[in-house]
Amino acid sequence: MDIYLDKNEQYNQEKSKRFPDGFLYFHYLLDVDHSDVGEDRIYIDQLSQVLEFLWSIDTPAVAACDFEGQLIKNGGYRNLLLLWPQ
Repeated sequence: MDIYLDKNEQYNQEKSKRFPDGFLYFHYLLDVDHSDVGEDRIYIDQLSQVLEFLWSIDTPAVAACDFEGQLIKNGGYRNLLLLWPQ
């Protein structure tokens, strides 16, 4: 899969602290293209690994997609146990 990193034009330091929707204002966006992955299960597993990695290095991350519920920790959405901007 291809992962593209871009600055979020909506970035707002204060709004990013608001739980649970502050992720919309995080500093960076990752756009993930999975057209070459094939099977959805493989894509979901790989995206879960990306999220786990970001969380392991204390980087707030939330997945916004149609299948958050299939990702590890629901893609981070509404998860108070994960790191959030302070």
